[in-house]
Amino acid sequence: QKAAIAEVRQMAEAKLAEQEILFKSGLARTFDPAERAALEDGYRRDVARLHEERDRKVEKIRHEER
Repeated sequence: QKAAIAEVRQMAEAKLAEQEILFKSGLARTFDPAERAALEDGYRRDVARLHEERDRKVEKIRHEER
């Protein structure tokens, strides 16, 4: 169980790092405040979604092991 949870968390961290790189790359390419705000909103949504997905998978693993 611990190994499966660690794997889920590791994958989530990798996806978060990927999203951060894409976000920073997008910010570096644009200077328009509206576009930057849209990128920030999208990044926040993606981060929240990835955290929720990670938490849901961890809970599923915990409940399957019982």
